[in-house]
Amino acid sequence: MAELEDWVGLVGGRDDSFNDLIMTMLVTPGGNTFASPFLAVASDDRRYWVKCIDACEDHTKMSVAIEYVVSGVGRLIGAPVCDSSLIRIPEEFAG
Repeated sequence: MAELEDWVGLVGGRDDSFNDLIMTMLVTPGGNTFASPFLAVASDDRRYWVKCIDACEDHTKMSVAIEYVVSGVGRLIGAPVCDSSLIRIPEEFAG
């Protein structure tokens, strides 16, 4: 079990800006499933499956954030988790 003091210093230098990764091209439109994931190319020329909180119903929005947090914690403890990133979606791709 992790204790609060185990987290000290692990999130120092945190940066809430996520302009490092920007969507540059839509590959597939969103599906009719939870969070309407879609395939996109980002500024690093890699493809990503993107989930948008805005596509979720109000009572399920937190699950997208939980996926991101679980992936980050998993990496910290060496668990086999998928990589996750925050990606900026420019206004021209809105909707």
